[in-house]
Amino acid sequence: MPLGGSVISRLSGQRSDRLLYLASPYSHLDPWVREERYQAVLFAAAKLMSAGEIVFSPIAHSHEIGKRLGRTVDHD
Repeated sequence: MPLGGSVISRLSGQRSDRLLYLASPYSHLDPWVREERYQAVLFAAAKLMSAGEIVFSPIAHSHEIGKRLGRTVDHD
């Protein structure tokens, strides 16, 4: 789920005063698919944050916690 050039190019690199909610697919029976989806949204969130955006992503912010608790987190 790489970010398109149009999203990155519009970001000025200055600190934003808005909160972006980054939605993404997650739920799947296969744990490998969930992990790949987590990695993709983590990358997208990191790119946005490095450009100065304030980002909240339910997947990026809770996937690892769910794993450590031994639970499958379903956000769909």
